[in-house]
Amino acid sequence: MILSDRSIRAMLLRERQPLRIKPLGPGAIQPASVDVRLGSCFVTMAPRQPLGAIVPGDSASFVTQTVVTDEPFVLPPGGFCLASTIETVEIPDDLVARVEGKSTIARAGIAVHVTAGYIDPGFRGTITLELVNQSAHTVSLRPGMPIAQLSFHSLTTPAERPYGTTGLGSRYQGQTDPTPGREPADNPAASVLPFGMADFSVDDLGLSGRTLHCLKRNSIHRTRQLAPMTADDLLHLRNFGPTALRELQDRLADQGMFLMGESNRPPEWVPMPAVPDPHVDDPAIASWINDRNPPDRSERLAALGFAMHVTGKSAGDLTVRDVETIKSTQAGHDPVRFHRYLALTRLFLRHIGVITYPPRTRAPSRQSAMSNSYWIRYGAIPTEVATPNIGL
Repeated sequence: MILSDRSIRAMLLRERQPLRIKPLGPGAIQPASVDVRLGSCFVTMAPRQPLGAIVPGDSASFVTQTVVTDEPFVLPPGGFCLASTIETVEIPDDLVARVEGKSTIARAGIAVHVTAGYIDPGFRGTITLELVNQSAHTVSLRPGMPIAQLSFHSLTTPAERPYGTTGLGSRYQGQTDPTPGREPADNPAASVLPFGMADFSVDDLGLSGRTLHCLKRNSIHRTRQLAPMTADDLLHLRNFGPTALRELQDRLADQGMFLMGESNRPPEWVPMPAVPDPHVDDPAIASWINDRNPPDRSERLAALGFAMHVTGKSAGDLTVRDVETIKSTQAGHDPVRFHRYLALTRLFLRHIGVITYPPRTRAPSRQSAMSNSYWIRYGAIPTEVATPNIGL
């Protein structure tokens, strides 16, 4: 099924594994495709030996010449070069994309790809174009011009092993420039496996139920699916926050495995500082701490002490603005404990009347208003008596 413009916009905005196209040009979204623009880098190839031949995928058999220019690039009749798009794309696991030519470019005799118009689920990078001038005339190609269009097709189910998965030899993952053919080992991103990992179920990592549910809700069931992902990629998943990320990093490190771009166990959380005595002899503070003999009395004391340490104020002098000051110090602290302290601080401010909520008012029901209007219309009850009930 080919996506329409409405579906493309929905895929760009969805929370779980969105389609990413950056930078998206003005007016790029067409009725059933997205226009992409020509970059400023061009690569030509020639055999390394005068009478030799280019061997596909063997970089030792050819030499390249790279031209980076903002001026028009001239492609002679029968000429061939590699170019790339300005846009970087990231295809989610449940879509596949195809590169198609623009009609204006095609009518000048230019083909934008030589049978390699297929973009796998999971691909991330710029798109290399194989430009061929099939006309009898020289054609000038201007960087920044619309050169091709991408159409998107929905898969029946998300790919189990998307492009970039360890073991697939995804040699062009993460490319940023026109990339000649190469063997899998030629790709620096593919030669170093992010994990050095074995492939097994995420159920065997020993994760908490919440973190495990978050992974499975985002269709991550095997460790191989984590191989091409960075910490930032995981934080973009639906309902996957810093606490779940930290737990996953720790469990992976226990197995000697790490996310893309990481090589060791994440650092320990910054310990909470020693907190001052919140002076429980203050009646307002004492009444809150001892309210109904809460089981978290020590935690309430620690939360108030932490707030006093951060703001430099006594507990009775805390204001609503101090909540923002406390929030700005989260970096490096255990997010679970930090947000617990923050919530307890808000509860204390509400207890002493610093944070107040307006009383909730209930609007009269529609049935009540209609019945009052009926009796007023026929004079059954005085208007001055019914007025407060119907808001006249």
